[in-house]
Amino acid sequence: MSRPVWAAGLLVLVLAMPAQAASGLKPMMPTTPPAPTAPVATIAEGTAIQVARSLFPAELVQAKPNVELSPHYSGHAVWDISWEGDGMIFVSVDARDGQVVSVNRWKNGPTLPSTTRLTQAEAEAKAAGWLAKLAPGAQSALVAAKSPFADWYDPSAYTFGYNWQAMGYPVPNAGAYLRIEDATGELLGWHLNRPEGKMVLPPAILAESEARAAFAKLPLTLSYTRAYWKDESYHTKPSSSSPMLLAYLPPQELALSQSGSWIGPDGQPLPDVTIPTWKQVPPPIVPYKPPTEPLSKAESLMIAQKASGRTGEPDLVSLSRWDGQLTYNFGWVDWSKPEGNELNVSVDAVRGLVQEIWSGKEFSEGPATLTPAEAQQIAVDFMVTYRPDLAGVLYYPAANLVNGLGSYIFRFNLQHEGIMVQDYSAELWINGATGQVVTFWGPHQMLELDLPKPEGILPPGPLMAKLVEVAGLELGWVQVQPAGEEPFLQLVWHLGQSVPVSLIEAQTGIFRDEEGTDVLKFRLPPTDVAGHWAEHEILALFDQRIVTVESGKFMPEQAMTEAEAAAWLARLNYTGPRPFATEVPAVGKDGAEVAPGEPNPATPITREAFVRQVVVALGYEKIAGMKNQIWMDFHDQAQIEPGARNAVAVLNGLGVIRGTPEGYFLPKK
Repeated sequence: MSRPVWAAGLLVLVLAMPAQAASGLKPMMPTTPPAPTAPVATIAEGTAIQVARSLFPAELVQAKPNVELSPHYSGHAVWDISWEGDGMIFVSVDARDGQVVSVNRWKNGPTLPSTTRLTQAEAEAKAAGWLAKLAPGAQSALVAAKSPFADWYDPSAYTFGYNWQAMGYPVPNAGAYLRIEDATGELLGWHLNRPEGKMVLPPAILAESEARAAFAKLPLTLSYTRAYWKDESYHTKPSSSSPMLLAYLPPQELALSQSGSWIGPDGQPLPDVTIPTWKQVPPPIVPYKPPTEPLSKAESLMIAQKASGRTGEPDLVSLSRWDGQLTYNFGWVDWSKPEGNELNVSVDAVRGLVQEIWSGKEFSEGPATLTPAEAQQIAVDFMVTYRPDLAGVLYYPAANLVNGLGSYIFRFNLQHEGIMVQDYSAELWINGATGQVVTFWGPHQMLELDLPKPEGILPPGPLMAKLVEVAGLELGWVQVQPAGEEPFLQLVWHLGQSVPVSLIEAQTGIFRDEEGTDVLKFRLPPTDVAGHWAEHEILALFDQRIVTVESGKFMPEQAMTEAEAAAWLARLNYTGPRPFATEVPAVGKDGAEVAPGEPNPATPITREAFVRQVVVALGYEKIAGMKNQIWMDFHDQAQIEPGARNAVAVLNGLGVIRGTPEGYFLPKK
């Protein structure tokens, strides 16, 4: 569970608080914490410095570096080595074996593309050299990724991504990213994630046909979810006012072991993968009513103490005001323990409710002693007592998850007519040994939802079978972390990632990714363009999600209609296109009348008319509209409509159109 933002900046909030808000809220200063246990290193400091120095020209790393032995997020110690001078150089070396795990170099001054930029082939050769130097023992395991790492985009650098493969199969969350300068090939950045734990190869691999059959039987969860897109144009923007739609949610992070049993993302077995039944949180005996006046600090503290089980005064207190809200944040720190045993509670003083609890103690230090039924009752009682506004509204699954480290996780969801509503939930973690609520977060206020009627719902079975067909199955490793034992990697079947499906519209059957893109139209490459004279151009436009496919086919020899041309141009990042002018009302494929000025879905678009619209979309309308006609080499230029002749000349001059090999444009085709 990630730490809430307010918890990370608790002291900042106290220091930045206005005098009138901070009055009477001075924090109690904790005693000096004990020194943490020092990380253990096998590689000597001098050896780590030599490894770091070998990556850069000597003049950049001659000075004595800053060195610190630090714990790495992987759980092992690293040597952090840095130099300041011509910018900054920062290198992390694994203290176990001297492997370089990260490099970052920042130069002084602006980063601009070089005029002597390396070619792609030259950059790839430089990258291969760096890969051999940075990870010689892992070079064979790192396979070039299909796409660069977008978060490291730099106009003056080449970026390369690598996926980690073991025994020929990918390892999740393992791989490397490399950045080199675009002109010199010098090292700018490197990040390596290595898989932790031994790999256990099963004696036999489950047949893909059996795995497909098992995945096709998985249930799809019907829910209301927010549509963060406007249309099928791919260029979408999230909006809090986006409409809700009914959708099936594919099974997430499920994997099938080679024995045919289901496991979760942590490698732990899942005894039940069916859709759980849900129970309603009972309403409070006394209906919830917000206080007539905001709670005082003392009243808010009393709620925080009862909810968290703390009796003493907090070590840190802050007050937050924004958008009509008033929130007290209380923090307790126990410096007698190395980790501080920090606990933070936020109380909404306006509504008299607990907003969040965070303790950093999601995982129990020992095995769970509470039964699932006992933990469930604690969770329900907490919701009724400290979130009475949600009691009687939210539901929870009857079969609750228990993680491998002795804690119970409960998720409460709003339901409407028996259907789950996404983006409206609360989550609660209970320490299985103590029964204490160690983490909680919930919605700050009730949402006003406009939900569609659950009518015309497609059956989930055929849609799940189609999902398996579209996404495919892949073999890969998953890390298993047994309680108190060393982790190991297990080989599993999982849904393919090349065509990510985030939801399936329950009333239309449209498969969409997280951006709202119709994956069957925009993400499955056409199967009927191989060897076509325009194959390269078609695939390039498809990769940009400008042209679409139907049932996996582009049909390159089919005449383009006015409506198709308008839709393709609308997906460009330009201000156009303008509506196509039709002289008289026409009839579309569905029999509906198409008004003048609208693109006609039944009328094929001529080459000259399409060129005119492309020129408008590109912003060259004034040139195309000049009275003087631009001369061209086309033998049939006299047949081009005068209003389109300069448009043809503009695109011909830009190299967008070339005409036939015989030198004809064929404007009326």
